[in-house]
Amino acid sequence: VAPQAFTSVVEYPIAIALASLLRPTLDAGDRWSRWIDVALPLTFASALLLAPGVMAGVPADFKTLGIAAVSLAMAALVYWVRRRPWRLGLIIATLLFFGMYAGGREDVLTAERSFFGIHRVVARGGGAYHLLYHGTTTHGAQLTDPHLAREPLTYFTRQGPLGDVFASLHYRLEGKRIGVAGLGVGTLACYGREGQRLTFFEIDPVVLAIASDPRYFTYLATCGQIRPDHVLGDARLTLAREPDGAFGLLVLDAFSSDSLPAHLVTREAVELYLRKLAPGGAMAFNISNRYLDLAPMLGAVTRDLGLAGRSKIDADPEKSINDNHPVACA
Repeated sequence: VAPQAFTSVVEYPIAIALASLLRPTLDAGDRWSRWIDVALPLTFASALLLAPGVMAGVPADFKTLGIAAVSLAMAALVYWVRRRPWRLGLIIATLLFFGMYAGGREDVLTAERSFFGIHRVVARGGGAYHLLYHGTTTHGAQLTDPHLAREPLTYFTRQGPLGDVFASLHYRLEGKRIGVAGLGVGTLACYGREGQRLTFFEIDPVVLAIASDPRYFTYLATCGQIRPDHVLGDARLTLAREPDGAFGLLVLDAFSSDSLPAHLVTREAVELYLRKLAPGGAMAFNISNRYLDLAPMLGAVTRDLGLAGRSKIDADPEKSINDNHPVACA
């Protein structure tokens, strides 16, 4: 029900709060206890509402100390009310709610939820550019100024690693087919040239709908010299159905929030990609990750298969937005 009813993972705090409410009452209390069960969480919620205003007046040097003190106080409060399920449940619900929305409301243009997670399109810089978030991770951005809207941003800039790939393979990709696992907002359409065929392999229909909606992103409709096509489904399975030797370049950029699907970078997967490459073809992997260092693993696969590999790190991909549009610096 939750993926159909909610556009965020709100069922998690609901489930935790309900579980707390269903705890047995360990303290019989007195005739005032039921009133306190409701009044205490309401007082706590009011304090949390006032906290940002109070913290704004605290000197920066003491802010960290203040946050630590408040956190300890909240932990002590939860421990104190643990014997009364209504107090515990309502206070935990309040904490989780404020934890989810403490950062304030962004200018969210749309929020969609699918089996694969939460997708949000956010306007930034006073509407100067739009970003697509999957979970907490940026999966593409585009400037809204029509004169700048065809310029690839974030991980895909012409000065970054992927720009280097297309520049170095420019002549070898003439008239060739290019395959991209992971659509994002369709930024790689900007690299398409006349005579080429560009195919995106995307598992999530919601991502395709967002990338194709001109209210949010126009890369697919206006970029490059070709109109890209798409194949819905798991990239490894759908690529397996493609003819051998069909691609001059394969770009592997399929992610689930912060995580790269492991089955797309195994030795067997790379062997599959090799079969799908034309003679002289190449593969490019986006291996950026907050938690795992994927370069040694992919390097080991590269050596094991007797291939040549090179890596490049773009330390600040979102700097491309600021470089292209000063308003976005805000």
